[in-house]
Amino acid sequence: MRRLSNHSNRPRSWVSLADKWLIRKQRFRLAIVNMIVLTIIWIGLSFFVYLLLVDYTDHSIDRRLMTMAGQVITQDLTGTIGIEIPEFHFGNNDLLISIWNLIPQPQWIQGNTMTQDLQTKLANMASSLKSNTSFQNVTIDGTNFRVLEIKLLANPTRVLQVSEDVGPIMTVVNDLLGLLLAAGLLGVILTIVGGYSLGLWTLRPLMAARKREQELVTDISHELRTPLSVMSTHLELLLRHVEEPLSDHLNWVEAIYSENRRMAHLVEDLLEMARIEAGEQFIKAAPVDLTEICQEVAAVFEPVITEKGLAFRGDIPDVGYVFGDSMRLRQLLFILLDNAQKYTNQGEIHLLASKANNFVDLTVADTGIGIPSDLLSRVTERFVRGDSARTRTKSTGLGLAIAKRIVAAHQGKLSIQSEVNKGTSITIRLKIYDPVNDKMR
Repeated sequence: MRRLSNHSNRPRSWVSLADKWLIRKQRFRLAIVNMIVLTIIWIGLSFFVYLLLVDYTDHSIDRRLMTMAGQVITQDLTGTIGIEIPEFHFGNNDLLISIWNLIPQPQWIQGNTMTQDLQTKLANMASSLKSNTSFQNVTIDGTNFRVLEIKLLANPTRVLQVSEDVGPIMTVVNDLLGLLLAAGLLGVILTIVGGYSLGLWTLRPLMAARKREQELVTDISHELRTPLSVMSTHLELLLRHVEEPLSDHLNWVEAIYSENRRMAHLVEDLLEMARIEAGEQFIKAAPVDLTEICQEVAAVFEPVITEKGLAFRGDIPDVGYVFGDSMRLRQLLFILLDNAQKYTNQGEIHLLASKANNFVDLTVADTGIGIPSDLLSRVTERFVRGDSARTRTKSTGLGLAIAKRIVAAHQGKLSIQSEVNKGTSITIRLKIYDPVNDKMR
């Protein structure tokens, strides 16, 4: 996997018209859902704050009225006080004080000057008082009053009323409610705009999954087109020469067999990728002697590499254990060495194992055709392969994609360094495992 083919290098950001409509529709749905949720939350929160503030305001006013009533009783304005209340020094021009004698009918005895309508209303309230203490709200000529009525214990026929104009306070409270609702309306509008704008970001994982699905279908179709075409052509030639001995056309049979093997290998790799990307547990972790694995894989590949006329050098000291799947680690080294020998025409291939602090590094280096620097970030994608390599090898283009996922499953790191026409070096870093203490170093 060195240079991207025209097929693999095509723009990957295309989206069909159907997908665009689906994305736009889903973004709108997300915006509406966000708006509904935010509206419900904001309305509930606004009324909760409003009711809480009203309750707190009423309690504050009631305490103030009680304080003023206690001061009035303590100062013995009526001369009939029969209870002791501590004296409070309290003054407020909005407070109105009135004392009524209920027998034979409500009669104002003393208090602040007030309008006739208010005096009449307060007289009616005093005459209808049934409990010893009562708080009521009264509206006179558009002015809101909070009224405290106390039936004097020393003389139950007399009632003390302390009233306060709460209009300004309630105006502020109502203005706050209006402000909360206005802010909520603005928030709803911003939620629609922001939700629709951010919907694209929210849907990005789904769009990526959809794009990968489309790319996979396209890539598989492209990969199968060539072997199917070759097999179809050679089968047609065989059908045209059915009367001739099969031995005269073994080259056509061999071509069909070769392409069939290539397709089978592609299907196996696709199934492997499907299992990995489906999140299946595909590694069985256990303490693994990495040195032994490297030596076994090197012994398998050395004759293959030397048969091609390349030099093979293996530096495999004792690097200890890692915690992983021995079968998958062998598969990983097979992929790296197989790629190295496929894309190297002359020179050597080097397998190196070394320790670095609490890690072990496995490096496969070659002197092959290399990878352009602008394509290094994509060589672990599926079906990334060079045009020239396509004609020379039977690679499925899935090797490094599988290798990357094997490394990730072992919580390792894969890094690639390459220079065109000079070679490629791929390093796998894994954590060292201490089998004696049964822990990672």
